[in-house]
Amino acid sequence: MSAYIHGSLALDERRSQPVEPGNKRKPDIKKETRAKTISGAEKLAWIGLVFFVCGVAGIYQFREASKYEMNAEIVKVEREIRALEDESAKLKNEVARLGSPERLIEMGVQLGLAEQGSVPAAQATNETAVALGAAE
Repeated sequence: MSAYIHGSLALDERRSQPVEPGNKRKPDIKKETRAKTISGAEKLAWIGLVFFVCGVAGIYQFREASKYEMNAEIVKVEREIRALEDESAKLKNEVARLGSPERLIEMGVQLGLAEQGSVPAAQATNETAVALGAAE
């Protein structure tokens, strides 16, 4: 117990070992290993590869955007074509209705160009058919 009073027992054991002055141990110094670095040419190659990949991706995206715009334009033109075809069909129906012989006789009677019973329907149909055929 006497050792405990004067200090730690572990320190007493160290003090008791003799130390030779010429046989001092050098502390182990660990060399720091640096990570391998890549050369300048390799860095340039990697940077060039990155720029090349970004350029290809940009060109691809530009082409896809152009395709999208062209498809939108095609859809717009197709809608316009359908609208014009509908309008053309309506106009053809109106031309057929307005050019019918019965309507022409009726308009002639309303405008006072012919009397009510003076033009028979069969005769008017043949005359207007000949007139329409000649006009075409």
